[in-house]
Amino acid sequence: MYKCFACGHGGDAIHFVQHYHKLSFQEAVAVVADIGGIGRENEVLSSIHQPNRLLSRPNSTRVAVHTPSGTDTKMIQSWTDSYKLPFQQSSRILFDGPRQQEVSQTEKTTLLDQKLPLRTYARHIPNPLMGFLYTYFGESRAGVVIDRYLLSGSTYRFRGFDQSPIIFWYIAHNQQVRRGKVMAYRQCPNVLDTSLDDIKRVKVNGRGLVTSVHKLLYKENYALPAEPFFGEHLLNREWAATLPVAVVESEKSALIASFFFPQYLWLATGSLGGLTLEKAKVLQGRKVILFPDLGKTGGLQPYEKWSEVAFYLRKRLKLEVRVDRILEDNASHLMREKGADLADFLIVENLQYPVWWDDLV
Repeated sequence: MYKCFACGHGGDAIHFVQHYHKLSFQEAVAVVADIGGIGRENEVLSSIHQPNRLLSRPNSTRVAVHTPSGTDTKMIQSWTDSYKLPFQQSSRILFDGPRQQEVSQTEKTTLLDQKLPLRTYARHIPNPLMGFLYTYFGESRAGVVIDRYLLSGSTYRFRGFDQSPIIFWYIAHNQQVRRGKVMAYRQCPNVLDTSLDDIKRVKVNGRGLVTSVHKLLYKENYALPAEPFFGEHLLNREWAATLPVAVVESEKSALIASFFFPQYLWLATGSLGGLTLEKAKVLQGRKVILFPDLGKTGGLQPYEKWSEVAFYLRKRLKLEVRVDRILEDNASHLMREKGADLADFLIVENLQYPVWWDDLV
C-alpha cells in the first residue's frame, strides 16, 4: 500500500504503477507481476544456463521525496546485498529485451516498443554505474535520477567482461523509443584524484565496450531512426517544463550533473558530433546552456566545435543558447591532458552551486 500526503492519492501496488507510469490496469498488473516474479516459470528454467537472470533483488522501502512539482513517493532500493553479489560467468546470456513482435517496423526506421524501457527498469538489474550513483549520492537522490532516466542493467555480457552493462534509453519528446545504447562501465580509482572512486567506460584496445539494442535484437536487419537527446523524454514533464536545459556530451555527465545542479534539465548528445540543428529543434523556446568536454592536447577542441554549432543554432533556430566556460577557465593541466568532462570536474572539485551561474540564465 502507498499514500501520498501531498495530493492524498493512495492505493495498492498495482494502482501506484498504473497512476505513476500512466498505464492501463492490465499493463500495470503485468509490470507488478514481473517485479514479483509471478508467471516466470520459463525464466526460472532458463536460469540454469543464465545464472545472472536471478540475481537477488534489492530491498525496497517507500519514502516521501520532495521534487520541484511537490512531494512524491519513490521506491528506494537498498543495494547493500544485491549489488555486492559476484557476477558469474555464463556462456549463454541473452539480451533481456523484447521479442521481434515487440518492435514496430516502418518503411524507413525501426522503432522499439514504448513499454520496453519500463520493463527493463522494473527488473532493477544491478550494474556498476547505478551502484556508483547509489554509493556516491545516496539511495534517495540516486533513486529519483534512476527513475527519471529509466536506467537499468542488461543481462547481456560483453566478451571478456562479466559485469552487467547499463542501458541508456534514447526516448524522443513524443515518447518514441528510438534507440537503446548498451555500454559497459566499471568502478576504478579516480585518475585525477586517487583518493576518490570513479566510474569509467570499459575499453579494450582503446575502444569502448558498447552496442545497441537494435543490433542485439536484429543483428543487421534494421534501420535506425533519428537519434534524440538522451533525456529528451523529460522535456514535457510538469516539473521540467520551465527549467533551463543544460546539454553535455555523455550520458554519465548528464546523470552526475543533475545531482549537483537540479535546477537544470540535463540532456546528453551521446557524442561530440551529436549536437545538430535537426536534433536541437525540440529545444526551441527553452533557455539552453552547452557544456562541452575538454579536448585532449593537440586534438579537436570541443569548446570551439560547440561554439560554432551554437552560432548556427542562434541564427537558424533563433535558439537562446550559450556555451559555458566552467571547464575552459577552471580545469587543471591534468584534466586537460585526460580530456576530462563536466562529471570529472564536479566529482573532483565537489562544487557547490555557484551564485554567478544565475547570470547565465
